[in-house]
Formats: sequence, C-alpha cells, structure tokens
Amino acid sequence: MRCKYRFTLIELLVVIAIIAVLASMLLPALGKARDRAMQTSCMNKLKNIGAFYVMYLDDWDDTFPGGDYGINVLASAGYMSQYKPGVANSQYYRQYWCDQEQTTTAAGSASFNYSPMYWLRRDRYQDGYPALYRKVSVVGHASERLVICEVSPSYGSPTDYHGDKIRYRHDGMRSSNYLWLDWHVDMRARSFWQTATWQVYQRAWYYLP
Repeated sequence: MRCKYRFTLIELLVVIAIIAVLASMLLPALGKARDRAMQTSCMNKLKNIGAFYVMYLDDWDDTFPGGDYGINVLASAGYMSQYKPGVANSQYYRQYWCDQEQTTTAAGSASFNYSPMYWLRRDRYQDGYPALYRKVSVVGHASERLVICEVSPSYGSPTDYHGDKIRYRHDGMRSSNYLWLDWHVDMRARSFWQTATWQVYQRAWYYLP
C-alpha cells in the first residue's frame, strides 16, 4: 500500500514564510520598474509634443504661438487630437496626461499635466517682464531653455521651479520631466534647481542671456 505524504502544519508555515519573504523582496523591484515605465511614458509624450511643436514652427515661420495659448494650441492648429467635451480618457487627454498623476479630473474641465512656460504664452511684455525672442532660431543656448514643464492638473503655466503649478511626479516625487528648446527631454530633480548657478537658472526659467 502506497503511503500518501501530507504536509505538517509547521512545513506549511515554513512555505508561507518563504513566499512572504520572496514577495517582500520582489514587490519593491516591481514598483520601481512600474515607476520607470511611467517615467519613460511621460518622457515619450513630451518628445511627441516637441515633435508637434517642430511641425508648428516649420509651418508658422519659426515663431511660437502668440497670445495666452497653452499647449492645446497644437490641437487647435490641427497637430494633435482635438478636444471633445465630456469624453473621459479620450486620446486628447492621453496626450496631455502623465500616467504617474494620481489626481483624476473630469474630461470636461480640460485640464492638462503639461504646460508651456509662462513666458512663451505672451506676445507683449511689460511691467519688467523679460522680452522673449519670438523666433526660435535666434534664441541662443537652446538646450538650456525650458519649453514644457509638468504641472498640476490645471490651465496654469509655470513661472519657476518652486511655483505651486509645478508637479514633481517621478523618482519618489522628487523629480520632474522637462522639454527643452532644442527638443530634448530629460528629468531634473527639484534639488538640481536649488543648487543651480544663477546663469543656468535664469536661462532656463526666464530666457535671459
């Protein structure tokens, strides 16, 4: 007669403990992999926005959109999917929404996770605001000039790294992705801006020489 082996309670507890230890080791790694995937997705969206800007500038004499337009000017001009009121999770919103963003906003409110620099949204400057060269080709140090930042879900455009509109979504909520005027995308930590030289800071955020 064949004897059937049965696990004892102690053996089952040992197996459960081993599984728990393995899970505790794997879950953080999986979480980091998920965060990296979301960061990469966010950077790819910014690269796509940069490509759309290049097409816009090519068609509009190398000149940024004037007036108070935000990033949605690219959709209005036909370079990105148009906004459809009340259509949640539409392609329009996926273009403008970082996967890492935890806040959900109804589609009808037209909120975005990416926004151009405040200085790029104005035709005229007064009250001490810096004059911006409207022609991209004549702006020096293009790789040091910010174009698009990650922002909290709103229409607001950022004016500085510590403004209430900037959103640090990546690297443990310490870093944010940026699109620059030479159309490269990279991630910068908040601490980078806090320790940056005055020249680097002024070129990036205020387009000064």
